[in-house]
Amino acid sequence: MNVMATVPIQVSLEELVHSADHILTGNIIKIDMVDKYGTPIEDDSAGTGPGSGNVIRFHVKVKKFHFTNSTKFPKKVIVPLDPDMHFTLGYIKSMEPINGRDFLLLLKGPNFNAPFIGVFSKSLEEKEAIFKIKREQLKLKHGEDAI
Repeated sequence: MNVMATVPIQVSLEELVHSADHILTGNIIKIDMVDKYGTPIEDDSAGTGPGSGNVIRFHVKVKKFHFTNSTKFPKKVIVPLDPDMHFTLGYIKSMEPINGRDFLLLLKGPNFNAPFIGVFSKSLEEKEAIFKIKREQLKLKHGEDAI
């Protein structure tokens, strides 16, 4: 019997925080899927995985920016899940703990992308640890007076 499976990328909290240009709080307001051409896919049984070209995306309402190096503050960001992971649209939509609940997003660059494919969120319970790492990073980069 052949089984297809993938393992999510493993990134330490320090690596994630150091790679993030933006740390914000938000919640998912919509989950959708598009094919490799950007055409919406409505079929909940449609899946992602290597070679499919499909991408599941989280549409996140931004509630608060905590740290950013940007001068723009979008009210919504769209963050794709790892397209090489094997998920169906229906499975991701059914994950009740992620729908409507606030969480931290750690994003990178002017387009607010995940710093590592599929790795971009943490629970609010990790907020203080994340902020501590970010403050230490900024102190090293800009000096004590910059914080």
